[in-house]
Amino acid sequence: MIFWNHIEKFLLILLVVCLLFFIQQYRIFSISHINPNLVLLSLVLLLFFNPGLLSFLAVIISIALVMFITTPYWSGEFAILFALIVAFLFVKKLLTGDRFIDFIIILSASTIIFYIALGVFLSPFVSPLTLLKEVLYNIILGSLAWFVLDKSELSYK
Repeated sequence: MIFWNHIEKFLLILLVVCLLFFIQQYRIFSISHINPNLVLLSLVLLLFFNPGLLSFLAVIISIALVMFITTPYWSGEFAILFALIVAFLFVKKLLTGDRFIDFIIILSASTIIFYIALGVFLSPFVSPLTLLKEVLYNIILGSLAWFVLDKSELSYK
């Protein structure tokens, strides 16, 4: 029974991240040309609401496969995104120890590093003001999602 509970949560997470990718791709939450990075936000949330390392990596690999298969033209962005998430999996142990503050730090840093890496490897330019607005938008949405997940049965705390 516990195994099926994990499978159900795994499938739900996969479905939610794919849905968030769709929402992000079609800019449904875009405000004044600022589009939150919902996939990055959901993966950072998974760093804090996951059942363990193996389950986390299984979810990340599955999401990566779905994203690479369905939208191969985004493969460079996804490679950077997934490398960042795996790196922050280890970095989070070195932060403050307060889960919410660590979440905000990692969400902010990963958004900034993501766009710096995009600029280095894939050459799109994002102005510093636009980047700051997206970081703030990600923090607002991430905080709302944090408090919902923290109170839900989906939490693996």
